[in-house]
This record gives sequence, structure tokens and C-alpha cells, in this order.
Amino acid sequence: MLITLRDFAAKILLTFLSRIDRKAYATFIERLCFFGNKDPSIKDFVTIVVRPKNNYQKMVALDSATEDVAILIQGPIVRECDFTINTLKLYKEYFPRSPVVFSTLDHLTQIEKDNISALGVTIIICNKPVVTGFLNFNLQRETVLKGLNAVNKLGVTKVIKTRSDQRIYSRFAISFLNASLIQFPSKNITACKGRIFLLSTTTLANFPLHVCDMFQFGYLQDVVNFWSIPAHEESVNREAFTSKMANKILVGEALIQKTTIPEVSLGRFYATMLYGEQSIGDPSLTYHRMLQEVIGVVDQGQLDLCWPKYNSFEVSQDYRVPWILERLTFEKWVALYAGHAKKVISFNPDALI
Repeated sequence: MLITLRDFAAKILLTFLSRIDRKAYATFIERLCFFGNKDPSIKDFVTIVVRPKNNYQKMVALDSATEDVAILIQGPIVRECDFTINTLKLYKEYFPRSPVVFSTLDHLTQIEKDNISALGVTIIICNKPVVTGFLNFNLQRETVLKGLNAVNKLGVTKVIKTRSDQRIYSRFAISFLNASLIQFPSKNITACKGRIFLLSTTTLANFPLHVCDMFQFGYLQDVVNFWSIPAHEESVNREAFTSKMANKILVGEALIQKTTIPEVSLGRFYATMLYGEQSIGDPSLTYHRMLQEVIGVVDQGQLDLCWPKYNSFEVSQDYRVPWILERLTFEKWVALYAGHAKKVISFNPDALI
């Protein structure tokens, strides 16, 4: 009850401040961080990032060639603060030459369809699979594949696959990603045209083949291959997953289970597609090879990517290293790619998730 009252009081105070003055809202939070950071009894430094929810019209689009890169946003529409529609508006402002596709299972209202279509965004409505898979993986797979099929008809060669509950704020994002594709070419051009760049947020260093399912950038055919994974044959909802987690799943078990964590499903599938089934016998070596040859990593901060669903409090767990969910950040990946760092990837099959 105390927590409920505290949260309610905080919401009232912040709402009051934000309506009086937009700066007062941010200043209040900043002052809390300022005094906390100066207090030696508090163990952590806290910094904040302030991003506009929808007041970005004054931002100037870069005069860069992005017409060969499509943006695919997939997932359910986020109606709170018109998050998804405002994200689509932002992308059309920042990247006017890039075609944008929104692929969803949702039943959009006619007003939403009209508003999205008016932006010049292609809408794809998908049917919900009967079997939802592990943590709704089949739903994500359906919207991604249908969205990529629509992108394939646009005549582009590259694609950004992102989610409807995330937003890229950097105007340099496409230029940066295009440059990364050139700067770090694939070392296995017989299997793929280029690297697929993943977000480090859920691409892990101590959990082989655990690759980000939320964000990919690369040549269209490579991303299509990445997502050509068969659908999961059984469903595991979040409650069942949480129950399993309480029983402590081992990393080694997660890597071999037929229906498993979406991130592992994708990493394992792409590895076997490139190197054969036998490659899973040594997941650490295979993961290392993939990261050197065909996969790249970018950080959330490099794209200025906002994920308010989970990252309103963007705490970096990397300060707790070593731990099993250590992120494979850009600097770690570059060190691995260049051969300047050893033991970037580790594997303990008996480690608990």
C-alpha cells in the first residue's frame, strides 16, 4: 500500500510540474539526480536522457542517400502517447527518402489507418498464428516475414527491422549503419552479401547465440534469410516462462531445447544455416566465428534508441561484469573483430539464466 501511495504521489507531482512548465518537470528530476550523485551514501551515479515525445518537427533531415534503405516497423501499435504513429512521423521527417512499412497483427481503427497512410507508410495487417510460440515468437515472426515481403516489392536492397515500441532518434542512424556496412564487410561472402548489424541490448557476450531479435540492419536478402526460421511448434507464455525461470534454466539447456528463447532460436537457426547442424556442438566457437564473419553490433546509444516499455530507467548492467546477461557492446565487438581482445565470448553451460 505504501508503494502504491508513493507512486501515486509522484505521478501527481510530476503531472503538476509538467503542466506548469515543461522545464520544471525535467529540472525536478535532474535535481534529484544531482543531489543523489553528490551524496556518498548512495552507491550509484544516475544520469538522465530527455527526449521529446513528439516535438521534433524543427529537427532538420540530413541530405543523405537513404532511398535504398527501407524501415520496417513490426509489432502491435502502441497507442499510449500515440507512440507508434509519432514514431512513423519522426521517421518520415528524418528519412524522407526511405520507404517505411508498418506490419502488425492489430486491428487498426479507420482513423489510424488514414493517419498512417497519409504519412506515405505502407500498412500490412497480418493474421495471428494459432500457435504463438515461445513468448509469442511466432507473432513476431509473422509480422516480420510479411513486412519483409512488402519491403521486397519496394526495390530497395537494405532494410532496418525495428519494433513498434522502440524509436530511433538519431538523424544520423541510417548514414551510420550504411557506413558500418561498408567499414565492416562480411568475411563470408559466399554465405551472405554483408553483415547483419544487431542491437547490443540483447546480444550477449556470455550467452553464445543469444542475438537481438528486436533490431537488425543489413542487406534485405540477408535479413530475410535471418528470419526464415521455422515457426515454433508449441506455445510458452510469459507466466510459464517465469515459472521455468524460477526453477533456474541452465544456459546449456536453453541452447539445445527445441522450442527456446526467441533470441537463441534466431542465433541457432542462423548458425546452422551458415555452418551446418554440427556447428551447434561448440556454440562458443560458432558464435565467435559468426561475430567475426557475418554479424556486427551497434549500441542503443549510437542510434539514440528509446525503449520506454522497459528502459525508462536505462541502467547499464555491464558494471556487474562478470554475469550471464552481459551485453556484447560495440567496443567489445570491434575488439573481437580486430583480434585485439581475447575471451570476449565465454560459455558456461551450467550457468543459470
